[in-house]
Order: sequence, then structure tokens, then C-alpha cells
Amino acid sequence: MADTVTVNHRWLKDDALALLLNEANCDFALLNQTSDPLRARVLVAGLCLIRRSDTFRQAFEKELDTFRHKPGWGPFYSWMIMTKFQVTQDPDEWPFALSDREFDYYATKNFGGKMPDIQGIYNPPSFYSALAQDIFAVGAGVVVGAAVTTMLPEVAGAAALSGAALSTATARATVSTALGAITGHLMPGGSWEAARLGRLWPRYSSEYNRRMMR
Repeated sequence: MADTVTVNHRWLKDDALALLLNEANCDFALLNQTSDPLRARVLVAGLCLIRRSDTFRQAFEKELDTFRHKPGWGPFYSWMIMTKFQVTQDPDEWPFALSDREFDYYATKNFGGKMPDIQGIYNPPSFYSALAQDIFAVGAGVVVGAAVTTMLPEVAGAAALSGAALSTATARATVSTALGAITGHLMPGGSWEAARLGRLWPRYSSEYNRRMMR
């Protein structure tokens, strides 16, 4: 691990980032082979916020694009682009990208009582604001100095942060349920659903542990 880097936000520490990397099918080796492991670290953390606002996403993508042709950044850049696309297309497959209410919804829907009381995972809006500030303070300064309410307008209040997201989650779950009914006929005995949950359980478990960190 990169013990020498200096970070401020709790989710940028080694133990928290290790859980995030594990969830994202990655490890510190990919970050440490770049010329600036700290910037690679905060870019990974940025994946947690890219769905929160278009302003943040655009600034994040602009920052990421600066590494497209930099020597030594090729493997990391390719992994980031692929993962960012997957997170955008199927966020419930990558629980680190979910809002608090989305995580609550999907964890309960998929695993029910198998996961501990998930009401304890909530972090206040300022938690995400601070993470966004740290990400761009370490980065190229694309959004440094911008007001947090401009960068992440949803974090102005807990209700605004999660209200619209839950309706999106509900709609997605409705489609998922319909698809599950179809594949259930094609793959009897729930084997398809069992395989999906077997894949997602380690991710949600890691994410639960990460969100419980203070």
C-alpha cells in the first residue's frame, strides 16, 4: 500500500480505499505503478460521486482525460474508463456509487436480514462535500475554489441528496424484477439470481464496512 501519501478524508485512507478497490476488482498495485499514486487514489474515490451531479462528473472526466497519453498511466486510465462506464450503466452493481438511500434499498432488496442494520451507514452531506473538495484539491485544480453547492448541489440537504435517487432505484428494481421473472423460466431453480447475488454479496459487504468507518 502507499503508506507515504498524505490524505485528509476518511475514505482516502488505506483501509477504506482497500475496501473500495476490492469492491471494484482492483488493487493498490495498479495505483502504485503510476507516477502519482495519490492522484490515482483520489480518482478512484471520485467514482463514488460521479452520479451525484453533472458538474462534478464533467470536472472529473476533464481531470481524468489529462492522463490519457501520460507515460505509465495507460493501464490505470483504461481501467478507470471501463469502470466509470459500468458504474454509469449499472450503478446497483457497484454499491460504492449508490446514494445512501439507494444503498439501503438495494441491500435490503437483495439480501434482506443477511446484512446488519444498515441505518447506521448514513453519513451527513458534509461528508460527501469534504470528499469532493479533497479529490480536486489533490487533482489538477479543475474545480478548486468552486462552492461545494455548485460542485455537488445535492449535498445541500439530506432529502435532496437521496430523494430523486430512490425513485430511480425503484424504477430500476421494477425492470430488474421483470427480467428476473423471465430468466427464472430460462434458468429454473433460481440459479441465475443465485449467481448474481453471489457476485454482489462481497461488494455490498465491503461497501457496508467502508460506510461504517468514521
